[in-house]
Amino acid sequence: ASGAGPRPPSARGVRAAAVGGAAASTGPLESVAPGGGAGGGTGRPSPLGRWLSSDRARLAALMTLFALIAIAALTYLAIVKLTNTQAVCFVVQGCDQVEASRYSLFLGIPVALYGLAMVLVVLGSVLAWWRTGDRRLLYVPYTLGLIGVFVIAALVYLELFVIHAVCIWCTTAGTSIILGWIVSIVAVRRSSATA
Repeated sequence: ASGAGPRPPSARGVRAAAVGGAAASTGPLESVAPGGGAGGGTGRPSPLGRWLSSDRARLAALMTLFALIAIAALTYLAIVKLTNTQAVCFVVQGCDQVEASRYSLFLGIPVALYGLAMVLVVLGSVLAWWRTGDRRLLYVPYTLGLIGVFVIAALVYLELFVIHAVCIWCTTAGTSIILGWIVSIVAVRRSSATA
């Protein structure tokens, strides 16, 4: 009869409504981008997420950072030597003794300039690898870094046992070169594993 009022929903209708509501409530979670933010349905990660997800970018950024630190220290040492000025020393007081020694020159050229040229080549190869992904470019920082380790070891020996003074700028440059070389070893191994 028309006056009997609305009929109660059936059990099948209740279950369908519940399923539909659950699907609607979980819909926004599926649109979260891999980068950690809402993707707006595009599914593309944020720029930070893309950077963090790239192993090559992380390793290249580390090598670049160490190279820039070494370049800054070596540039300062070269300027001090070429202009015959007094170095600003901190932590330890031996920069002037090291810079005034005959071991600060090789073939009449400041040793810092050799190191600076080497690190600039390393930086260029790292940036090229970062951009192209060509693993052959990694052998440049690896090889030059290995040579640099032996040179640094010899210079540290001269500082400690011959000159009897320590230059903090030399130590900063040497440590940065060694750390960059260690990162290049990791980069070579990982690139070989994924090749």
